[in-house]
Amino acid sequence: MAIIGESERWSAALLDAFGVVAAVIETVWPVCSADFHPRRTENYITRRLIRRIRRDDRIRDSFLQVESQRELLDDDPDTDTGPEGYLDISILFWVGRNNLCLAIECKRLNVRNKKGERDSLAHEYVRKGMMRFVNRQYAPDLPLGGMIGYVMDGDIAFAFAAVKAKIRADAAALSCDLARSRDLVPPQSFLTMHNRSPVEIELRHLFLPV
Repeated sequence: MAIIGESERWSAALLDAFGVVAAVIETVWPVCSADFHPRRTENYITRRLIRRIRRDDRIRDSFLQVESQRELLDDDPDTDTGPEGYLDISILFWVGRNNLCLAIECKRLNVRNKKGERDSLAHEYVRKGMMRFVNRQYAPDLPLGGMIGYVMDGDIAFAFAAVKAKIRADAAALSCDLARSRDLVPPQSFLTMHNRSPVEIELRHLFLPV
């Protein structure tokens, strides 16, 4: 899919989509997360969240489908390779283009080990989450993607500090424009800008307390 030259139009559409999805998540999350415990896996949490999202009329009226663990396949019909990855949440639009979607990657944060010690998992969030957008594994031709952090101990401030410190430390590898990255409203969200070629990408981050 070639959208170079159309980035502004698709960016507006994707931003609108992320706004709708974030609003729905804000509504469903208290019920969705009510019985979670610190040992729940990322996939379990994401599946529960997607089931709740799909039932909301705002999603059903605005989008074609919400998919879980979407396989990313090479476009070559003769290739024998397996999936290039699995996208945690894909929001598909009412258009005839299968690869146009809002891509969202999910990661757990602030996980405690068996000794009770807290690991921020900021490295995994940045290197195994954000980096997949920067290296064009996810949303390769689109100007916007999403990241969701499941904050397993509910300490949003600690998770923010750890992730943002890791982003600053890895800014060069992330091609991150720190001057254009900023906090958003609500307070558990922020954006980062990445000078990816040929289409730069904006990542919207949303942290959810568990």
